[in-house]
Amino acid sequence: MLSISEIAKLFGINVRTLHFYDSIGLLKPSALTEVGYRQYDETASSKLRKILILRELEFPLKEISKVLNSIGEQDAKETYSAHLDELKKKQNHINDLILKL
Repeated sequence: MLSISEIAKLFGINVRTLHFYDSIGLLKPSALTEVGYRQYDETASSKLRKILILRELEFPLKEISKVLNSIGEQDAKETYSAHLDELKKKQNHINDLILKL
């Protein structure tokens, strides 16, 4: 088990980010110590890794929650595909703007 500060340091994020993810139900701690400190196991670490990758891909937190809680792999693939299409549209738009400079 990792403490909240250990997992934050491991993933290069702020402890407040983990507090926020907990408050919105995106990433709950695996356990709480007797004094209420959050602790995270390997499953939580794996889930956090996925969250951070999806954030890098500019997924909104609501979409990340949907992907992580999707019942089937097909649902997740459809969400990924739709988001990828949106990113490609943004990329094309940015490329067009650069060409106009």
